[in-house]
Amino acid sequence: MRSRVAILFSLLLAVAGDALAQQDPAFGLGPGSRPKRVLPCMDDREQKAEALIRTGIILREIGRECQRRRVDVTLLPAWQAFDQANAEQIQAAARLRGEALERNYPDIPDIALRLDSRLIASTGLQRMANEECHVANRLVSGFAEYNDFVLHAQRTELGRVKNTYPRCRTRNDRGDR
Repeated sequence: MRSRVAILFSLLLAVAGDALAQQDPAFGLGPGSRPKRVLPCMDDREQKAEALIRTGIILREIGRECQRRRVDVTLLPAWQAFDQANAEQIQAAARLRGEALERNYPDIPDIALRLDSRLIASTGLQRMANEECHVANRLVSGFAEYNDFVLHAQRTELGRVKNTYPRCRTRNDRGDR
């Protein structure tokens, strides 16, 4: 009987010791005290700017690859001409995107460069068919005005951007600041 009481008492002490150790700050954060990570978010304008910049990077990289492989050497100059013709609007989108990224990642000073490099690397890993060069050339040649490019970016990249950066919660819950 005494041995059973002693075993039961030792088990209770072991369980109580584990519970007390979890309360000790040296053991860990403790139950439920882990700080919540702030998720990156963007409002509607920032999401559209991110989609525009991503689309431009992808088209430029397709143009570079097509020129490197000598499949379609006119795509990259066509994209560069469109980019120069609409430089003010694309730079405004880049500034808006940069502000959003700085807000979401204040500890990483070169976050835009890192994200662009990741996008370039991910598109570079895919094997591209020769027909893709011709399709991209027709696409870029079909951009009669800047809004055609915006429409293409919204159709192709905006959904991915919204999955990566959900809309920020605001007081009026409209998504704009």
